[in-house]
Amino acid sequence: MKTLFTFALTILTLFTCTVNAQSIPSNTGITKVYGAVKSPDQKPAEFVTIALLRAKDSVSVKGLTTDETGTFEFVKVKEGKYLLSISSFDYQPYYSSVFEIKTDATEKHIEDITLAKAVKSLKEVTVIGSRPLIEQKLDKTVLNVESSITSNGSTAIEVLQKAPGITVDNEGNISLKGKSGVVVLIDGKQTYLSNSEVADMLKNMSSSSISQVEIMTNPPAKYDAAGNAGVINIKLKKGTNTGFNGSVNGSFGQGNYGKGNAGINMNYRQTYYNLFGNYNFSKRTNMQDLNLARGFYDEGSLSHIMLQNAQMEMPSQNNRFKTGIDIFLTPKQILGFLVNGSIGVWESQNPTYSKKVNPGMETEGSSFSKNHINEDWNNFTYNTNYKYSIDSNGRELSADIDFAHNKYGSNQLYNTTFYNQQGVEDPGTPQLIQKGLIPSSANIIAAKVDYTHPISKSAKFDAGLKSSFVSTKNAIDYYDQLSNGDWQLNAQTSNHFDYDENINAAYLNFSKEIKKFSFQLGLRGEQTRTKGNQRTTNDITERNYFQLFPTAYIKYEVNKNNALQVSYSRRVNRPDYESLNPFRNELDPYTYQQGNPDLKPQISNGVEFSHILKGKYTTTINYSKTTDVMTDLTAPGAKPNSVYITKANLSTLDNYGISFSAPINFTKWWSANAYANVYHSGYKGHYLNDIVDRQQTTFSFNAQNTFTFAEGFTGEVSGFYNSKMIEGIIDIYPMWQISAGVQKSILDKKGSIKLNVNDIFNVQQFKGKIKYSTMDIDVKNRWDSRVATLSFTYRFGNSNLKTSQHNSTSSNEEANRAKQGKD
Repeated sequence: MKTLFTFALTILTLFTCTVNAQSIPSNTGITKVYGAVKSPDQKPAEFVTIALLRAKDSVSVKGLTTDETGTFEFVKVKEGKYLLSISSFDYQPYYSSVFEIKTDATEKHIEDITLAKAVKSLKEVTVIGSRPLIEQKLDKTVLNVESSITSNGSTAIEVLQKAPGITVDNEGNISLKGKSGVVVLIDGKQTYLSNSEVADMLKNMSSSSISQVEIMTNPPAKYDAAGNAGVINIKLKKGTNTGFNGSVNGSFGQGNYGKGNAGINMNYRQTYYNLFGNYNFSKRTNMQDLNLARGFYDEGSLSHIMLQNAQMEMPSQNNRFKTGIDIFLTPKQILGFLVNGSIGVWESQNPTYSKKVNPGMETEGSSFSKNHINEDWNNFTYNTNYKYSIDSNGRELSADIDFAHNKYGSNQLYNTTFYNQQGVEDPGTPQLIQKGLIPSSANIIAAKVDYTHPISKSAKFDAGLKSSFVSTKNAIDYYDQLSNGDWQLNAQTSNHFDYDENINAAYLNFSKEIKKFSFQLGLRGEQTRTKGNQRTTNDITERNYFQLFPTAYIKYEVNKNNALQVSYSRRVNRPDYESLNPFRNELDPYTYQQGNPDLKPQISNGVEFSHILKGKYTTTINYSKTTDVMTDLTAPGAKPNSVYITKANLSTLDNYGISFSAPINFTKWWSANAYANVYHSGYKGHYLNDIVDRQQTTFSFNAQNTFTFAEGFTGEVSGFYNSKMIEGIIDIYPMWQISAGVQKSILDKKGSIKLNVNDIFNVQQFKGKIKYSTMDIDVKNRWDSRVATLSFTYRFGNSNLKTSQHNSTSSNEEANRAKQGKD
């Protein structure tokens, strides 16, 4: 703790000295140019392209699109003479008169601009304004989910599968540009889930509740240092308009099973307060067809094979809600209160057939298991937040405090019958009936404060402090059924594990523009204290360490068509709490999971170099090196024919590659976004008695094509392809799919109907292989990927309101590592 306080004190001392030396004069600041654009009927002109042009030569200085309210805002505008240019398929081109930004100006308000309706030569084509599907920014890539037709009615995990640079394996684990260890945030805050629970949450989250996905391979120092591969921030939809307004949505999809979703968004804004809330309900049934072939070797020769098939049917229901209020204490101060919640149930019925065969494929024995699992969860986060816009120069102070309580329960019942070579029930091996009670809970308290201080029109400091406290309690109690029907606790497989963690952090970030250069430098320090208590054996593991995490971004505008950018960050990926629990979690008579209390955090250093052509064609070369890389490992278990799954640290992962992204306009009615990535992964280390030295070059590609048809119809065809890749010791074979959809705007563009089919050719499946000197495993997993979905959305109320001010809370990185449930 002393180390962290010293680091924080140093940052604040340097910051205070800098501010005192370079305080902002009262007549200067960050000059902003802002205003609103309206349609001929005085409604907001949404998503029109607006450019700030230099008056002397009409060179574009800055560009953006208007938001849902038709407003725009250019910041950091230097002194000089400018004009505005507006273009859109729906309206005639517009050029403003020349205006001047003087040295002492802090802002320039442009009177409302009313556009004239475009005169279309192709009367049958109507183009509807929308955000671009993919936006490239200095420190992130933004996927605008609302602009995608084929993402509608699907799940969050299916949205991520189509996102640039992201791959998802059969368990829902996410990799970014070939690296695992991605942190997933929801509206900028953590979910307090273990890795497996994050995957389950995304599989059950409806895409209709998602507005954007932000992808950051090298996040700024403001973000927690967690996430070896980077950060994915899923931004949910929220009310944005004045008075009373909102939207309703519903969808139904049919694959092998039905999948339904319904939701409502509401917002009520008045002079002194803003009330907002949303609710989403989903009910869906998923399925998996899992096949495993495990080969066991004795002195290099195949001795026998275990074949398994599990047919899993998994119905679930989930209720997710958010409600809150922003109170406008003064024109510059906002106090907010927010409650997030998720309540749901999940069930799995998975009969599993297992068969042991010799190398000649002759049966030596078999078993049949009836496995039934019921899970439930309720997760609540309570947040209080404060924001103070100190002056018009851009100085700002914000604070958050969170309390989160997550409760999860799992009831499991396993009934296994064993058979001999002839397929007759084996009298020498009695029926095995077990039940498991696996409750867990997590309490989280997190607080942070952030301060922004512009030094001049082109430079600013950001600084902040954060502290979080997490306490989790996990129990696994297994019972065996005796011959008389009574249940007896199995002490060898039952355990109780408590885990406490405290992370204290401080950061400083500086950004500045110098002519054609813009750069951002950051430094974050984090002190981590942990205590794991294996109560069953009274085994206690404690750690206390301090780490520094620098970040850097530099961009150079070569000319109006070319820009160069380089970024660097150092990041950490800590083990989730579930992965540290050393006791077994039985999956079936031949498979169990086991945590590793000696698991160490992995550290990654990554650098990217990019070239941006004409502000939209981006080529990126990246390299990263990860030490103590955590990876899933599967090895022979203690019982005959069994295996166990755990996490362990390998020595290093080297990852380098090149990627290219581009928006393409083929015609006025056909546009596309394409992303291609080639990368090489190399793992090195030792596990058991094997030397791990694995190399693989992988190619991935995804594209989304958008078509504009007559009478307000739009269509989309999207798809992706991933060639063979590796994750630790696992070979993952190629995977691909194609989806298509069509949309029709109705009810004066306030509503829309969408029909889409995901994985049209029903080809998406996971195939993989794991190989050791004593064992190899072949995996094949299919799921309900081909789904036809019909959805409806309707917006109501006033369409001219600003959004609620608070989208994120202080409880961020801790959320991804505590068990919550399948949200």
